[in-house]
Amino acid sequence: MAKQTVKSGKIKKIKTFAKKSQVLECFSKLSHKAVNLRAKSGVFLLKHLESDKSEQKTIEEKYTLNRIIRGLGSSNENARAGYYSVLVALLSNNKFTFDQLNESIEKNLKPSGNNPKSEYADIHMGLILSYGATIRSGVFCTFSESQQKEIIEKMLSCGKKRSYFFLAVTMFLVDLIEKDEEVHFSKIIWPVLQLEITQEWSNQNINYLHLLVILKSRFPNIIKKLLKSKLGHEDIFSVACIKPLCNVLLNIPSNNFLLNPAYARISEEIAKSDVLHEFINELDQNIIKTTRNKFLAVTIILTNVILYLKGSSQIAEMIPNNFLLHLQQYCKNVVKNNDPEVMEKANHFFNALALTIKNPEVTDNTKINCIKRLLTYPGHIFIEKNIKIKIIQQITATLSTDGIKEISEFYKNIVTAQIKKKTNKGYDSWHNAERLYASQMFARLLSHPSVRNEIEWKTEQLKFICHQGFIKDDETKNVGVELAASLRETFYHSLDLKFSKLEHLRTALAVIVRYLQSFLSQENCAEILRVSLCSEALEAWQSTIKQIQKLEEKIVKKNEPTLVVFHTLFLQMSLQLFNEQKLAATSLKELLQCYKNKKEEKKKKRKSGIEESNLEMEDINWIEVVIDLFLNLLSQNSLLLRKIVNCVFPHLCKDLTTSAVHQILAVLDPKNETNPLSNSSDTEDDEDDETEILAEDEIEEDSTDGEDIDYEDNETVNDKLRTAVRKALGDDGEQTDNESIDLNEMNENEAMEIDKALAQAFKQFKSNKGGKIKKQTKEAETLTHFRVRALDLIEIYLDSEPPLLTCLEIMIPLLNTYEFCIKDEHQKPLQDRLESCFKKLTSLKKFSSTDGVNDEVLNTLVKSLVEKGSKSTLIAQEMSDKTSKCCVFIIKCSISICEASETAQQIRKKLKKNLAQTLTDVLNSFFKEKSCITSFTLFKNVLELNWSGTLSLVSKLYDIVFDESVKPFKRSQASELLTIFYKNHRFLKAESSKIQRKLQGAEVKFSEDLIRFLQSLVDNPKQSLVREKFLTNIFNLLLSIKKGPLSDGHLNWEGVGTVLSKYRVVGSFSRDAKSVYNQLSHVLNLRKFDIKEIERNDKNIQQESDSNVENLQENGDISENENLETKIEKKKKKNHSKSKKLKKQTQFERLQSNSEGLISISFSKANAMESEILSDNGDKSTNNIVKNSTKINKSVDKLGKIKRRKSESKSATTPKKVKTKN
Repeated sequence: MAKQTVKSGKIKKIKTFAKKSQVLECFSKLSHKAVNLRAKSGVFLLKHLESDKSEQKTIEEKYTLNRIIRGLGSSNENARAGYYSVLVALLSNNKFTFDQLNESIEKNLKPSGNNPKSEYADIHMGLILSYGATIRSGVFCTFSESQQKEIIEKMLSCGKKRSYFFLAVTMFLVDLIEKDEEVHFSKIIWPVLQLEITQEWSNQNINYLHLLVILKSRFPNIIKKLLKSKLGHEDIFSVACIKPLCNVLLNIPSNNFLLNPAYARISEEIAKSDVLHEFINELDQNIIKTTRNKFLAVTIILTNVILYLKGSSQIAEMIPNNFLLHLQQYCKNVVKNNDPEVMEKANHFFNALALTIKNPEVTDNTKINCIKRLLTYPGHIFIEKNIKIKIIQQITATLSTDGIKEISEFYKNIVTAQIKKKTNKGYDSWHNAERLYASQMFARLLSHPSVRNEIEWKTEQLKFICHQGFIKDDETKNVGVELAASLRETFYHSLDLKFSKLEHLRTALAVIVRYLQSFLSQENCAEILRVSLCSEALEAWQSTIKQIQKLEEKIVKKNEPTLVVFHTLFLQMSLQLFNEQKLAATSLKELLQCYKNKKEEKKKKRKSGIEESNLEMEDINWIEVVIDLFLNLLSQNSLLLRKIVNCVFPHLCKDLTTSAVHQILAVLDPKNETNPLSNSSDTEDDEDDETEILAEDEIEEDSTDGEDIDYEDNETVNDKLRTAVRKALGDDGEQTDNESIDLNEMNENEAMEIDKALAQAFKQFKSNKGGKIKKQTKEAETLTHFRVRALDLIEIYLDSEPPLLTCLEIMIPLLNTYEFCIKDEHQKPLQDRLESCFKKLTSLKKFSSTDGVNDEVLNTLVKSLVEKGSKSTLIAQEMSDKTSKCCVFIIKCSISICEASETAQQIRKKLKKNLAQTLTDVLNSFFKEKSCITSFTLFKNVLELNWSGTLSLVSKLYDIVFDESVKPFKRSQASELLTIFYKNHRFLKAESSKIQRKLQGAEVKFSEDLIRFLQSLVDNPKQSLVREKFLTNIFNLLLSIKKGPLSDGHLNWEGVGTVLSKYRVVGSFSRDAKSVYNQLSHVLNLRKFDIKEIERNDKNIQQESDSNVENLQENGDISENENLETKIEKKKKKNHSKSKKLKKQTQFERLQSNSEGLISISFSKANAMESEILSDNGDKSTNNIVKNSTKINKSVDKLGKIKRRKSESKSATTPKKVKTKN
C-alpha cells in the first residue's frame, strides 16, 4: 500500500508539471499566424488562471501579466494581436492596480537610447497597446483622476513618435469618448486632449479631425468656442471650412492613411449636412490634376457618401466629372500598371451605387439620369468595357416598365443620330461602332422582365430595328451600309425573344412579315430594300405569304395546335429569306409540300371515315418531313435556327411517332457510314461568337498514345495483345477460366524467362505518353456539334411525358453513342450532353402510356445492357455507371407497371419473376465466371430498391458468402451486398413478413455456415488464410441485421455470439475489424475480455506456431531451403526484439533518473527562476524555460508509456546493466 501511495503521488506530480508546462507553451502559441490557435491558447491560459485556487495564483498572474505585456513589444503583428487580446480579457477578469500595471509596463517595455529604430518603434507600439487595453477592458474607469490623466498623456506622447502611431491612439480615444460622460470628460480628458488636437487648419491632420468630429457630435458645447477660435467657424462642415477640410482629407503622407476610419465617419456627417454639393464640387476641383493617393481618397469618400446619402434624387450628382474621367483612365490601365487596388476601390464605388439605386425610394427618373451620365460625357458609351464592371446592366435591371420605355428612346436617338455626342470640346457625331453598341443595348431591353407582357410595344421595337436595317428612306438616311448590315444582325438576334406563349411570338412575327410585305408590294421595292431577293427567294416569299394568309383565316376559325406550329414556321423561315436565301427557300419549299401532304391526308381521312385515333400511319409522312427539316436547320450551326426549332418542337412532341424518333436517333448512330451532313446544302461554316460555344473550342489534350489511334480497331488491338500474352506464357497461357497458374510449381529460371517474354509482349503495345492526339478535322467537329444539337430534340421529347416503349428504345442508341464518345477523346462535348440526357431519361416517372412493354421486352433489354460491357474491359468500366442506372430504370418501370391498376395479376407475377431470374443469372455469372465484367455497382443499386425481386438475389448471395469455389475477394463483395440489402430499412419494414418467409431457409443455412466457419478459426487460429476485410464485412453484415427491422429473424444469435466470444480470445483483429466487433459485441451483449488475457493468448499462439514449425522441420515436412530461410528470419526477429526491449529498458532507467528532480517543480518555481535570470539574460531565459518545459513534457509522456510496457520487457528478457549518464 505504501509503494502504491508513493507511486500515485509521483504520477500526480508528473501530471501537474505536464499541465503547467502546457500552460507555458500557450505563450508561444499566442504569436501563431492561425487565429483559431491563438484564440484557443488564450482561452486555455485564462481558464487555467481562473481555475487555479492555490496560494501561488498571485505569482502566476503576475508572471502572466509580465509575459503578455512583453509580447506587445514584438515586431510580429500576429504576436501583438494574440497578446493584446489576452491582455484585454486578463484585465477584465482580474483586478490589477494601476501601480502593478505601471510597474510591469515600465519593466518590460522600457525604451532606451541603445535600441535600434525598428525596436524603438515596436516598444512604443507596445506601450500604446498596453494603455489602450486598460480602456477597452474597462479598468481605466477604476483608476484615479490623476492616473487616468497620466495614461492619456503617455498615449499622446507615444503617438507622436511615428506618424502612423496616432491612428491607434485615436481609436482608443474614440472608444473612451463614446462611453464617457460630459462632466467627467470636461474635467479629466479634455484638458489633456485639447492642447493636442485643437490646432489651426494648417496644422491639422486626419486623426485630429476625426477626434474633433466625434467630439462635435458627443459634446458640442465643450468645443464650440474653441472651434471658432481655431478653425474660424463653430461648425466644421460649413461653407467656410470646405476648402481646408478637403485639403486635410486629400493630402495624406502615404496610402496607409486610406485605411483610416475617419473617412467613413466624416463622409457620413457630410452626407447629412447642407454643404454636400459644395463639398463634392470642391473634391472634384482638387483632382483636376490628381495623384494616385488623392484619387483613391476621393473614391473612398464618394463611396461612403453614396451609402449614407439621404436624398435619392442626388445620386447622379455624386458622380463628378473629373472623378469619372480619371476613373475610366485608371481602370483602362489597371492591368498595364499592375494596380489591383484601384480596381478594388472602383468596384466598391459602383457596388455602393448599385446598392443605393436598388432602394425602392429611388425613382426611374433618377436611375435614367445615372445611366445617361455614365454613357455620355464625362462618361462614355463603352464605359462598361472601360471599367470592366456591368454597372449599366445592374441599373437597367431595376427599371420599371415606364423606365424601360423611356431609356429605349434614348438608345433609339443614338442609333438614328437624332442627338449629338457631347465631348470635352463640344459636340460631335456618333461613330458607327457606338451606334451599333447602342442598338445592341436597345435590343437587350426587349428581354427585360418588366416588359414581358408588353407584346405590342416589343413588336413596335422589332419593327424599328427591321426598318433601320432593311429599308432605305428619309428616316434611315443617317444609316450607312456597314451600320445597316450590323443592324440586320441585331434584328435576327432580337427575334430570339423569350415570349411566355407561342401565340405571342406568332403575333409579333406576323406583324413584322406584314410590315415587310408592305414594302415588297410596291413597284420600286428594289430601290427601297437594302437586301435584294433573287428570283427563287422572291417566288418563295410570295407563295409563303399566300399560305400565311390562308393559315391565319383557318386559325381564326379553328385554332388547331398543328396549324399554329406550321404558321410559326412559315413566318420564321420567310424572315430568313433576307438572311440565308438559298437555305430558307429550300426549307420553305419542303415545308409547303409537307403542309400540302398533311392537308391531303386529312381529306382522305374524312372521305374514308378513319377515326382521329388511327391516324398514325396517315400522319407519319408529314411529321417525318418536319423532323427532317428540323435536322436540316440544326445542321446550319446558327443559334437563331436552333432556337426556332427548340421553340416549335415541344408543340409537335405529341405527334411524334416511333419512326420519327428513330429518325433523330439515326443522326447519333456512330455506326452509320453515311454522314448526316452530307446531304445538306453547301454553306460556309461561319463561326458566330454567340451561337455555339462548343463549336469554337479546340480539343487538344495529352493522350496516352503518340499517334492518331484508330479506336474502331480497339478490339483487334486487344486480341493481338491477348495472343501475344498467351504466346509468352506458353502452355500456361491456355488455362481455362476455372484454372489458374500455380507459381509455386515454377523454378526461378522459368519465372525469369516468362518475365522477359511478357515484357517483350507488352512492349509492342506500349503507349507513347509524350505524344498528343491529332487535332479533330473541321468536318468531324461540325458533325460532333450537330449531334449535340440533335440531342436537344431528344431532351425536349423526354420532357413531354413520352410513351415508355419509346423511352426504352431510345436507351440503346444513346448507349452506343456513349461508347463511341469514350473511344474518341474529341467527342467530349457530345459525351457531356449524353450524360445530361441519361440523367433525365433515368429519372423519368410519368409516361403517356405503357403499351407494348412486357416481361419479354424488359428481359431482353436488361440482357442487352449487361452484354454491352462484354466487348472490352476498359469500355465496360467506363460505361458501368450508365449501364447500372439504365438497369435500375428498367426495374423501376416494371415496378410502376405492376403497381398500375389496369395490369393483370398474372402479368405482374410473370414480369417480376422473369426479371428477378435474369438478374440472378447475371449475379451468378459475376461471382463464378472470370470473363464476366459486369459492374459491382449494378447489384449495389438494385439491392437499394424497394423491389421484392431482390429476395432471389439475397438468397443467392447467402450461398456465395461461404462458397469455397468463389474467390475470396468476391465472397467479400457478396457480404457487402448483403449489408446494403439489410440497410434498406424502408423496404424491410414494408415487406417484413414476406422477407422472413422467403429468406428463412437461407438465413438458417447462413447461420450454420457462419458458426462452422468461426469455429474452424477458433480451432486453428493461425493456419487459416482468412482476410481481415472479409471478417470486417461479416461483422458489418451481422451488425446491420441486428440493428435492422428483421433482428428477430432466423439467425442463431446465441450460437453466433458464443463462437464470436471464443474467437475474440484467440484471434487478432485489425483496427477496422476491432471497431466493428466492439459495436457487435455491445449489441449482442457479449462479455468484454481483459486485453492482457488476449495479448497473453496471442503470445501463446505465436509460441505454439513456432513449436509446430520446429516439429515440421524435424519430420522433414519442410524443405531444407525453407527450413534455412525460416531459421534466419526467426533469428533476425528474435535479435531485433531483444535489442528493442533492451533500448526501452535503458531509456526508462535514464528518464527515471533524470525525472527525479523534475517531479517537484511547480509553476511558481519556474516563475521565480525566470525573474531571477531575467536581469542578466533578458528574454533568452524565458525561451529556455519554454524549451525545457517542452522537452520535459515529452520525457514525461515517454516515461508513462515505458512504465506500461516494463512488465512485458522483464518477462521477455533480462537486460544487461547499462551505464547511463545523469
